[in-house]
Formats: sequence, structure tokens, C-alpha cells
Amino acid sequence: MEEMHTKKVLEPIWWFFQMISGILLLILVAGHLFATHFASKEALEYSNVVARLSSAPIKAIYILFLLIVVYHGINGMRAIFLDLTLSERARQIVNGGALVIGMITFIYGAYLAFSI
Repeated sequence: MEEMHTKKVLEPIWWFFQMISGILLLILVAGHLFATHFASKEALEYSNVVARLSSAPIKAIYILFLLIVVYHGINGMRAIFLDLTLSERARQIVNGGALVIGMITFIYGAYLAFSI
């Protein structure tokens, strides 16, 4: 019987979250497009954008949007790199690099969202 390794158990979980994040992105992008581009022409005026982003619930939605986008993008690139034939050390570097880049991207995006 084959021994279960952590990477064999976790990879299907990351793939599952990749699919869930894709579905959530479709919903969030549709909501974003409707609220900012189709609801009214005034929604894109600077003062209205700042007022909308000053609202705590809207800011929370955009932070969630940012988190899902960063996860989906970083995990997708990570999966592409891991599809290559890599040594165990290279796999660790890809995983660590993906984590660091994802965290930096999210922190910077959250900083920008809260600076408005």
C-alpha cells in the first residue's frame, strides 16, 4: 500500500480551492461591473468612487475580492510551475516564492484600499 504524503493530500485541496475561487471571481467581477460600470454613469466620477470606497461594507467586499484574486492568480502560476519536472528543492522554492509574492501583493493591495 502506498504511503500518503502531505503533498499528495494537499494538492487536491489547493485544486478544489482554485475552482471555488474561480466561481467566486465570476460573481465578484459581475457585481463589480454592474455596480461601477452599468448602474450609472456617475459611478465612475472620482468623488463617487472615493465615497463608495469609504464605505466599510464595500471596502470589505473589495478586500475579499483582492484576497480571492491574489490566491487564484498565485496558485495558478504555482500549479503551472509545479507541472514541470522539478526537484524537491525547486518545488519548495516555488511554493515559498508563491507564498511570499502572494502575501506581499495582498498586503500592498490592502494598504492601498485602506489608504482611501
